[in-house]
Amino acid sequence: LNNIVAASGIPFVAYIFWQALGAALILAAISFGLGKRIGIGAPLLRFYLVYGLIGLAGPHLIVNFVAPSLPAGLISLIMPLIPMLTYACAILFRIEGLKAIRLAGLLLGLAGVLVVIVPAASLPSPDMMLAFLIVLLAPVSIAFSNIAAAMMRPPETTSFSMAVGCLSVGALFLLPVLAVGDNWWFFDGPMDTVHRAVIVAIGVNAVFFYLLFEVIHREGPVFFATSNYITTLAGIGWGMLLLGEAHSTFI
Repeated sequence: LNNIVAASGIPFVAYIFWQALGAALILAAISFGLGKRIGIGAPLLRFYLVYGLIGLAGPHLIVNFVAPSLPAGLISLIMPLIPMLTYACAILFRIEGLKAIRLAGLLLGLAGVLVVIVPAASLPSPDMMLAFLIVLLAPVSIAFSNIAAAMMRPPETTSFSMAVGCLSVGALFLLPVLAVGDNWWFFDGPMDTVHRAVIVAIGVNAVFFYLLFEVIHREGPVFFATSNYITTLAGIGWGMLLLGEAHSTFI
């Protein structure tokens, strides 16, 4: 979906904005329909601000900024770093203890990234090196946001409230970026493939952010982060199947 939208010329900031705002409106409607209110107390507002920046606006801007410069399958290779970095952050904040087998996994994951970026033959073009290094900032930001979701959530708050608040604040963070330059876009013109791609992305975002907070609440940030292993396989597979992408032996 990101590649389809990027190829259409829609400003990536506007695309992220509509994903965040649209998903927030969908989840707010469901929450109110179920009789669950959206919390706005001081502790929640602090969390919304933190997560909206490092868990939503920041990484989405990074990934969508470099999406036109990298294959979709290659971008998905950053996803296995998220559980590894989340585990490292969980150790740092004493949410989980250090275990040798998990440390070995962290080192193997970092070695895998080096296999991608060090050999000249691993990237389709050497010019992609800078873009790939920039996109690595996204999993670092997401890892810290996963820890924040575990540590800053008031126990009585619903996952609907967490998701709506963070998505709404994330959309607000993007408004100044929309105001600067020619970044605005609306659903104008006839409904076509690009419009449908944005709408589907909004729905995917709504489901994802609700499940993110629900799973972290039930099982913790490291357990949730392991879903990114499936993301990697799916990203590479969909890129090859739907977009005709091909990768080097290193990938």
